[in-house]
Amino acid sequence: DIAKRLIDYKIHPPTIYFPLIALTLLVAAVSGVCQLALRSEAFELTEIRLPPDHPLRLPEGLRGQNIWTVDLEAVADHLKAQAPQLKTVRVIRQPPHTLQIECVRRHPIAQLKLAGWHAVDPEGFIFPESRTEPNAGLVVLKGVNHPSGSLKAGRQQPTERLMLALRLAAQLRRSGLLAGRQLTEVDVSQPSQLTFVLDQETE
Repeated sequence: DIAKRLIDYKIHPPTIYFPLIALTLLVAAVSGVCQLALRSEAFELTEIRLPPDHPLRLPEGLRGQNIWTVDLEAVADHLKAQAPQLKTVRVIRQPPHTLQIECVRRHPIAQLKLAGWHAVDPEGFIFPESRTEPNAGLVVLKGVNHPSGSLKAGRQQPTERLMLALRLAAQLRRSGLLAGRQLTEVDVSQPSQLTFVLDQETE
């Protein structure tokens, strides 16, 4: 009886092994396809689509690589370092041979005075470009810079006073208190006594 059961086991193995065998074969097939794709010239990177209004420089030697081996995050970091005024840079594979670069710009909502007048976005990024005169379309922020001049252009610097001024400006716009009037200035020189200006008149 024991011998008969052993013979039957070898001829008719338990059905539990069939899914495992199928899974093993599937993994091997997928691995083989991936290896083929990594070596195939059909996936050679030949086209990189950049936004038309961004003169960004691509990393050297990028073209000609296999599209599946390109480090997308490293490429995005390389591009963003050239233009910190970009909020995000996204690199997308588009097989068989294309990379698509998508950029999101920062949008200024206020301005402050350093050596010149610099725009500021809602996250405290100070744009590197400066003007000799303030922009009439942006709120002027006062009292946001430390006496030592800690704020620098071309960086995101969410300091306490700068973010306080930006939050106050945003809250005033959303509150409905402006009633058609233009918010022209926010002063946080004295955090215990915040002041703002509407149409050049102090409130």
